[in-house]
This record gives sequence, structure tokens and C-alpha cells, in this order.
Amino acid sequence: MKKLYFTFMLVCVALGSMAQTVGDAMFVYRNNGQVNGFLPDEIESIEYSYEDADGVRYDEIVTQIVNTADSVYMIPLAEIDSITFVTPETEYMPGVINISDQLMPYVASSDGLTIVFDSSTPPAIMPRVGDKLVTLEMNEQFPAGFAGEVVSVSGSQVECQLVTLEEIFETYSGVSSVYGYQQGANAHTHKLRRAVSAFGNKDFRLGTFTWSKSAELGLNIFGSDNLALKGGTQLSIGITPSFHVISTLIINKDEGTYFSSCITGDISLQEQISVYGGIEWSKDFLDKEWVRVPVAPLTFFYVKPGLFFRASATVSMSAVWTQCYTMGAAFDFSTKNRSVLKPTCGGRLASSSFDIEGALGGSIAVGGFMEIGLSVLSSDIDNLCFCGELGAELVGHAVLYNSDIAEAVKDTKVYERFKNSNIDVNAFVNTSVQAECGPWGISYSLPWNLSYNLKTWDVVPTFSNTKFRQKPGGQTSADASATMSGDCLIPVMVGLSVRDEYGNEVDDYYSSFKFDNGSWPLITTFSNLPDKGELTLHPKVRIFGYEMLASPSVWLERTEMPVVITNFKQTGSNYLKDGYSNNGKTYSYKYDCSVTVELTDSKNVEDWGYVYEDIDGQIKRLSLRSYGSPYTDTRYSYYRNESNSTVCLYGYVKYSGDSEYYYGEQEDYKVSYSVTSCPDENHPHQIDLGLPSGTKWACCNVGAQKPEDYGDYFAWGETNTKSVYTEAAYSYIIGQDTDGDGWIDNYHVVNIGSDIQGTQYDAATANWGSPWVMPNKEQKNELCDNCTNEWTTENGVKGRRFTGSNGASIFFPAAGTRYEDDLYDLGVWGRYWLSTRFCESCAGDEFGFHDGFQTIWQVTENWLGQSVRPVRKN
Repeated sequence: MKKLYFTFMLVCVALGSMAQTVGDAMFVYRNNGQVNGFLPDEIESIEYSYEDADGVRYDEIVTQIVNTADSVYMIPLAEIDSITFVTPETEYMPGVINISDQLMPYVASSDGLTIVFDSSTPPAIMPRVGDKLVTLEMNEQFPAGFAGEVVSVSGSQVECQLVTLEEIFETYSGVSSVYGYQQGANAHTHKLRRAVSAFGNKDFRLGTFTWSKSAELGLNIFGSDNLALKGGTQLSIGITPSFHVISTLIINKDEGTYFSSCITGDISLQEQISVYGGIEWSKDFLDKEWVRVPVAPLTFFYVKPGLFFRASATVSMSAVWTQCYTMGAAFDFSTKNRSVLKPTCGGRLASSSFDIEGALGGSIAVGGFMEIGLSVLSSDIDNLCFCGELGAELVGHAVLYNSDIAEAVKDTKVYERFKNSNIDVNAFVNTSVQAECGPWGISYSLPWNLSYNLKTWDVVPTFSNTKFRQKPGGQTSADASATMSGDCLIPVMVGLSVRDEYGNEVDDYYSSFKFDNGSWPLITTFSNLPDKGELTLHPKVRIFGYEMLASPSVWLERTEMPVVITNFKQTGSNYLKDGYSNNGKTYSYKYDCSVTVELTDSKNVEDWGYVYEDIDGQIKRLSLRSYGSPYTDTRYSYYRNESNSTVCLYGYVKYSGDSEYYYGEQEDYKVSYSVTSCPDENHPHQIDLGLPSGTKWACCNVGAQKPEDYGDYFAWGETNTKSVYTEAAYSYIIGQDTDGDGWIDNYHVVNIGSDIQGTQYDAATANWGSPWVMPNKEQKNELCDNCTNEWTTENGVKGRRFTGSNGASIFFPAAGTRYEDDLYDLGVWGRYWLSTRFCESCAGDEFGFHDGFQTIWQVTENWLGQSVRPVRKN
């Protein structure tokens, strides 16, 4: 056997928090020594398939499928040896010392394979040369656990060397789950069709790795200092990784070491290139000296006023390309017989998107300036002056995306950008003291600036106080309002939009006037809203011919209907072959019911009651204003042409001074024709399902006290129950179990007939008496061909209900199968013996069903314990 020379510390680091104590998990042991391990919170679903991992389809179930968040585990049923839901206990080799037992309180520190113990460590428990030390505990002293063999002890310092995992453990089972993710990053799943393993859980936060480069340039046009171009570019690339590692390590002294690992993850790449450019123009006018007075030799005092005009415009464009690649890889490694490496890899481009952002900005400034100073004609000072500017500036900025038109009607991000884009008129004062020294080329300025906003225009108004309330008692009517404020440069249309939970607009409203400035309420009533589901109210704006959703939005506040139905009960049902006449129509069934209705708030209520809506949609209000609350109404019967149907009822209210009726939420109540079902609790009953042969089926199994009871279990041809169901315990197999494994060697099957219906071997007749018998294959086929059936639950018991053409029904519980002394497939499979068998040497026929299969017929081992549902003909 090849040995694994990994330190346990390195294995723990690779597997995350393997050393943490793990509770119950699901382990699937396979015939070839491999193991699949799963944590409960990793499993999304478990199912079975008729297809193998290569997609080949068979006539029987061949694969167990376990779906997790990022993998599909396909395990052939033929390879499964056993399944346990408890993590096997860890067993150490002789002579191995678990540090966690006694030594951990005395560990001062550790560094690699060196452990330093406290001086207070009792000599009796100090490690000695040759001891093997291990701990699965992950703490400050041992961040990843520890495993090593002591080679030297010097005082309180212990030196260790590497050991193989097989030298530490007799048995060990560990499953780890490690996540590395970026908060807010898009997650894509690459599911591997592979059976690898899943124990412990650890998360790592990953950041986005970004590389960027930029450049900028400026250029005067035509050699003029007044007109200039400027521009630049920037390129950045961001990489956002995320991953999920699931690993299993199993060590067994007999089976060797098995290691399995699967890694899946995403890599999100985002490339962004930005280009911007602009033009600036500035010009001074009348900038001549008005005063120039000598104040000293070669020194002049001067005053120079003037006017200025400055304008600038900038344009920028940013393109963003985002791709998300999802990938996965997995492998198994085993030391049993030989090393085996089975890698599986895959990857794909999960998504890609492209977006372009454009921005436009500009400003215009006009005003006057004044420069006062000294001009010195010497080699020391060229100029010393005070400068001042007084003017006004118009400034604006806007950002647009290529997806803005499509996105504006879906969410509010476009509106938010427009709301933050203003056009400002500012007055400003700029002053500075400047000095220029000629010989050294030094220029110094001491500025002081002041700006004051004269006027601000908004592009779109700001909304606030958005409200959306259902009208009292009205399921489809709601009052909506919002307050808008601002000062728009261009008047815009404003309105309100109602959206469902999927973002689809169900109704909208636009004001008849355009908003320009001030603060105004926007109020309307929506009258045809859906009576169910979550609804959201958004303000909205129409500008330049395009709509955009605005904020803030609010959920619909639904008011409680003061009239509620607290109880509905079917009290009887009748079937009339010639039909019942009601409102000019003929119906086959009449259902008697009682309805309890309660008025929870009587304030300002003029009339109240409940509504019956018939199958043609006709509404009949049943007033209860003359009765007290709560009131149980038994005055009305409901007519249908179906043996299983529903009755639609809901409350209504009318308030004083209001001509409108408000209705509650509609609800359907089940009614069913039940005369031919069990009339009382004295089971069993014979149920007439309207079958052509006149066969009646029993309401419950042999040995059951009521229809949903599982009852007794019988081997085919046996009439009594027993504690063990094996081939050796079967009455009609002759032979001996020579090795005691429960299987007969060199056996012979006793021929008790190809159809045992009504004979001494019939469990129905033996236990219930004639004329009750076990059903044969023809009677099973008649049941399936003439009845509808559905998988359902009766009083907490799963099974299948069969309903005949006359509305009568019977329930078959999924009672499973008895094998040896255990019960299998309870609540999953229903298996019922038929009186027939396929041939003399074959086992008995069965009538079976599953939640995924309506009905099946197959041949089953006759020594298994299964249910019996009797039939009879009067």
C-alpha cells in the first residue's frame, strides 16, 4: 500500500475546518471502497433516475442522484454498499496520544513540528520520544490541528517529525466545505455530473483584484493661449474570484485511505476603458492700464481693469465589458490496491454584458477683473500685484448610458442620476496676491475665492411622502399619492405607476398638467387592481418623450376586510340521477353546507354578509345585517354536476353614506359526494366505485382499523402475519438454509396455484371471511382503467386515492414492504398482493404505486411481507 506522507496540519489547511467536531451526516459507502459524504445543509434534493451517468436509460431505477448547490452526484445503485446518517467514530492507532485529552491546557505555543509546553506540565503526561501526537482541535496554538512523532524532548520543548496518516488513525471520516466569495458578486453554477464527497464549513472573503493605467494630454490650438484641447484615457481590468471546495478524507486500516475533492467556482472579469476630451476658451477684453504712476526709480504703480469671458465643454465615454466564467474540477485518490487519480474538469462562459456610459458637462462664465500692483524694472522683482474677479457662471452636468432608454422604465437608477444632475448659476469672487521673480523664474500666488449660488434648476422633480393604501374593505381599489417638489428648467409630465411583484405595470396615471416648480401633491385612485399579490407604487416622469420610474416607492397597504368566513363545513351531499333543478338549470349533485361568518368591526357598517359566486360567475349577496355576529348560516345548498367540486365564497361590507360594496378575498371551499364512502367508523365497508363488473373494493387493508392505517403484512399465499419475512421463513419453499444467511440453498417452490383467489391461501378470505377475496390482475386493471387517482395525504399518511365515475373513492396508504424484521419504503411505496402469479415458478403479482408513478404491475418475491386490500361481488 502506498503511504501518504502529508502532515495532518497540511491536510487540515487544504480541507478547511475538518478538525471541527461534526454531527450527523449522510455517508454513502460504495462497493469499491469509495465514500460519498454529505452535510444536510449542502443537500438540495435527493432523487432516483432510470438513466446512468452516461445518459443510458433503463427499464428500472439504476442511479441515486444527490443535488447540491454546485454539483450533481450520480451514484449507481449497484455500487452502493450501505448508507449511514451518523459520522463514524474516529479510532486512533495504539500508542497515539490525543493532545486534546490532557495536554492542551499546558501547550504554550507551537511552530511547525515544534511544541513548547508550560513549565507546570506534570512530568507523568509529558510526551516521550517515539510518542505520536495528534489533535483535531483547531485553536490559537494549533490553527490547523497537529500530527507528528516525537523525535526529541529538551526541557519543555518537543520536536516532532512527519508521520503518515495511516500511522495515526485506524478509522477516520471527515468532510469539509470551504467557501471563498465576493460580497455582492454574481454567482453562477457549474454542476459536475460526478460523485465526490462533502464536513465542517469555512468561509473566506475575497476581494476584487484591479489593474489600471491612465494617460492625459493637453494642446493649445493654433498656437493660441486662449483656445486649448485636453483629453485622456484610462484602462482598468478587475478580476473577482469565488470558489467552493468540498472534500472527503476516509481512513480505514483495512480499506486504506480514500480522498475525494471537488472545486467549483466563478471568475468574473470586467474590462473598462474610459476616454474623455474637452475644449476650453477664455478671452480678456479691455485689459489696458488705466493708471501708470512712477513711485520710485524704475518702479511704477498701475491699475488695469478689464472684462473676461470663459467657456468650457467636456465629453467622456466609458465602455464596460463584463464576463463571468464558471468552472469546476474533481478527483478521487485511493491507496486501496493502487493509487487512482480520476480527474474531471469543466468550464463555460456563464454570462456576458456590455454597457457604454456617456457624460456631458459644460460651463459659461462672464465678469470683470481688476489688477492693482507694482511693476519693478530690476533684476530682483518683475511684478507684485493684487488681482480680483467678479462674475457669474452657468454650470451643468449629465450622465447617460446606452441602456438608459430600456432601463428607465424598469427601475429608478436613471431617475436618480437625473435627479442629481442640476443646472446652477453661481456668482463668484476670486482674489489673489501674485509675485513674479524674473531671475529665478519663480511665480507665487496666494488665492482667495468665494462662490454664491444665485439659481439652481432641476432636470426632474424630487418626490416624497409616497403613499399607497387600499380603500376600506376594497380588494381592488386603492388611494395613491405623492408629493413633488423642485424647480425644473423644462416642465415635465408626472404620474404614478403600479407594478406587480414581477415588475410588470398593471395600471398607471398621468397628471393633466406639467410640473415646473414649487411643491404639489399628486393624488389619484386606482380602481381595478389585482386582489392578490404584492403591488408597488412608483412615481414616474416623462421627459424628452421617454418614461422613467422615480423614487421613493411603497408597497400597497392592504386593509383588513371586516367580514371574514371563519368556518365552512359540508353537512351532506345528494346524488339524483334525473338531476336537481335550480335557477332554470339541472344539476346532478346537491351539497348542503354551513357557513360561519363574523363581523370584526361594525363601525359605520350599513350592511354586511357573504357572497356566493356560482359556476357561471353569478354573484348572490347573502345579507346578515339582521343577525348577530358571528352567525352560522345553513339556509343555502349548492348545486354542481361534479362529484368533487368547489364553492366560491367571500365576505362583503357596505358603509353608511357609501353606495359602493367592498368585497373580501375570494376563496374556494371543497365539496365532494361521499354517500358511497365510509358511512360510519365501523370498518371495513364495501365501496361502490361504479365499476362495470360491479366489483366493490374494501375501504381499508386487512388488519387496519381505518382507511389510512397500514394494516397487516402477508407473504403471498400465507394467511397469518409473522415477525421475520425471509426466504427461509416462507411456508412454500422446501429446502435448507445451510449457511444461516436467510437464503434457502437448493430450494423447491410448492405450487399452490396460479390464482389463489377465494382459496385457503387467500389472506382476505381467511381473515375477513367470504365473499371478501384478494383482487386478481383483471380487477386491478378495471380499477385503474375506470378511476382517476392522485398522490395525496390523508390524516398525515401518504398514499394514492382512487375516485370512481360516481364520485366514490378509496385510499391506499403507502405501507411499504416488510423484509426480514424491518419495514422499508414507508410513505414512499404502496405494494399490494394480487391473487395471481405470472407462472408456476415465479413469485406473486403485485399492484404497486409511488408518488411519481400512478400504477404499476410487476412480479415480486413471494416471501416479502406486503399489504392486502380485499374486494367482493354481492
